[in-house]
Amino acid sequence: MIRNTYTFEQENIKEFRQRVTNVWITDLKKTDIETMDFWIKNREYIQRAREMKNELFSRIEN
Repeated sequence: MIRNTYTFEQENIKEFRQRVTNVWITDLKKTDIETMDFWIKNREYIQRAREMKNELFSRIEN
């Protein structure tokens, strides 16, 4: 079970990074996801992101 969870988490992280690289960088001017300022300034964009919601819900369910 731990191995499956680890693999699942790694896949989520990979998908998130791909999303940031492929979409967010072109849509948003500055994508420093390590700072709180980024999340605050772009919260409306992130809240509208359907893929982000799906990722969050899939993590909650598993």
